[in-house]
Amino acid sequence: MVSEQSSIMKDVMQFYQDLMGSKEDNLKHVDIEAMRRGKQVSPIQREYLTSIVTEKEIWDALKGIGDLKASGIDGYGSKIFKASWNTVKNDVIEVVQELFVKGKLYKACNNTVVTLIPKHDHANEVKDFRHIAGCTTFFKIISQVLTNRLGNVLPDIIHQSQAAFMKGQVIQNHILLGFELMRGYNRKGGTPRCML
Repeated sequence: MVSEQSSIMKDVMQFYQDLMGSKEDNLKHVDIEAMRRGKQVSPIQREYLTSIVTEKEIWDALKGIGDLKASGIDGYGSKIFKASWNTVKNDVIEVVQELFVKGKLYKACNNTVVTLIPKHDHANEVKDFRHIAGCTTFFKIISQVLTNRLGNVLPDIIHQSQAAFMKGQVIQNHILLGFELMRGYNRKGGTPRCML
């Protein structure tokens, strides 16, 4: 049982380091030839992905963030930005566009509070807690803009048989299909069958 702040911090850090793994210094390079054989982003899509973020994209991103989403370290949720849009929009647009143009994000916008919520009444170890990250609304807007842009391009470069990252595709369906196939192949006597 740990009760000192430094021991708790060490325990939490160790848990997530073990979960995420460690840095690998000897990674294999990307196979450029294999990459070129697959679908690629077109010049028009490349220009779209790197173009200046518009006020409409920022507003659409803000509208896509739920009013009751947890506020970040700044304490402001998306609802206050929506309600005071006419007053704050120029500042919000400037901050978001600066990231895309200069690659810089104000330090105050790039902070996150991580809260650990117990999964059950007898939570004793770090694994017994669910973590919730409270990003700033600026960070959420930027993430949503990127998500919206990528969402318009990914269907053209990801094969339809891919389950993840495709609108309307549910990865659980593929997991169930794999399970049913394996169950069918493990039957004694008779032909494999798949139940969909």
